[in-house]
Amino acid sequence: MARRYDHSPSEIKEMALNEVERFIRADGVEGLSIRKVADAIRYTPGTLYHLFKNRNDLILQVNNRTLQTLQQYLTGSEGLDDLAPVDVLLLLAKRYYRYARSEPNLWTSVFNHSMPEGEEVPPFHQQQIDALFELIEEQLEKVTSLSGANVVPIIARTLWSSVHGITHLALNDKLFIENNTDVEEMLELLIKQFLKGLSVQSIENSETAI
Repeated sequence: MARRYDHSPSEIKEMALNEVERFIRADGVEGLSIRKVADAIRYTPGTLYHLFKNRNDLILQVNNRTLQTLQQYLTGSEGLDDLAPVDVLLLLAKRYYRYARSEPNLWTSVFNHSMPEGEEVPPFHQQQIDALFELIEEQLEKVTSLSGANVVPIIARTLWSSVHGITHLALNDKLFIENNTDVEEMLELLIKQFLKGLSVQSIENSETAI
C-alpha cells in the first residue's frame, strides 16, 4: 500500500475521483464503496475520509465532472453564435443524446443520484446544472416574446424534460424503434414542433395583452 507522503492531498483526491469515474463507467454506481476506491488507489479508507465527506460526496463530485464534460461536448469546439436558435437547440438535443449513448453509466449516475435526506445540493453542483440550462434559456429568449422572470426557465425545463425523456427511453430500448437515426429524427420533430407551438403561444399572448 502506498504511504501517506507518496502523494499530496490534491493528487490523492484526483486519483480517487478518476477511480470512481472508471468504476461507474464500467459497472455503474451500484457496488461502489469508499473501501473499494481506497484499495484501488492503494490508500486507506481513512485517508479518503479526510478528503471526502462520504460515498455520496465522491459520487456527487464525479457527477459534477460528468456535467462539465457534457457541457463541453454540447457546445463543441466551434461557436454557436452564428447559428439560428432552432439550429442550436437541434444540435444541443442531438449531442445530448449522443453523449448519453456514448457514456450511459456516467450519464445515468448523474440523473439517478439523490441527495441524502436533509441535505441540499451543494452550490458547486447547482451552479453546473444552472449553466447547462442557461444554454437552452439563451436560445429560447431569442424566439419567444413571453415575459416574466420565471417563464423562460420553465419553458427550458419543459423542453429539456422531453429531450431527456426520449434519451432515457432510447438508452433503455423502450422506444421500440429500429435505429439511432430514428431517435435523432424524433428529437428534431420535438424541437421544431415545440418552437412552433411556442411561437403561436407568444402571438396569442400578445393579442390578449392588446
